[in-house]
Amino acid sequence: MTGQEEFLSRPAVARLLGVTRAAVAKGVNMPPPDAVVLGTGNHHTYGWRRGTVEEWAKEQGRDLAEDDQDPRSPD
Repeated sequence: MTGQEEFLSRPAVARLLGVTRAAVAKGVNMPPPDAVVLGTGNHHTYGWRRGTVEEWAKEQGRDLAEDDQDPRSPD
């Protein structure tokens, strides 16, 4: 995607941090999302820039997952 900014989904952030999807879904001790896509009702989709997650992890003293792969790849 040329010219478009890419954001990591909750599952991609979980994979990058080496935590469960549930941990990210709860939003416990997570950086604020860089993007929020408003849906219908109370449904929102959140996205983070990879750099945001990497910087947050560094500030928290957290390591990224050892087997870090492209977080856009399917589960």
